[in-house]
Amino acid sequence: MKNLVKSVLMMLFCVIAKQSVATEVSVDLIKKQLEAAHSLYLSGDQQKSVNALEQLAKLLQYHQSPALDSQIGPNNLAYTYLRLGVLYEKSGDTSKATSYFSKALLSYKGDKVELEQLKTQVQSLDRRSL
Repeated sequence: MKNLVKSVLMMLFCVIAKQSVATEVSVDLIKKQLEAAHSLYLSGDQQKSVNALEQLAKLLQYHQSPALDSQIGPNNLAYTYLRLGVLYEKSGDTSKATSYFSKALLSYKGDKVELEQLKTQVQSLDRRSL
């Protein structure tokens, strides 16, 4: 019985240790994905930007947590959705644009904002990055 308990505790320790390492790797990965997707967005390559931003949105959705927010900022998912909406709006796909704009507003953390306010925030951030 003692051996069984030791084995279970050892397995539990290994799982916890692996999850901790995976979280640390995920933060670094997300930071790199943020930089890459944002660079592509600023470059103007529409298709590559959409692909990178959609992958980034999936990562950010999966890894949402207060700890991550404190390291990368609380509104990266909202800004990613907004940028996707802008790209789809430019391409004429108003259905997808509207969907992403709605997601951006719903995922925004802070005081309630209107779409135009959020667009202005992101445009200001993007200008500072150029």
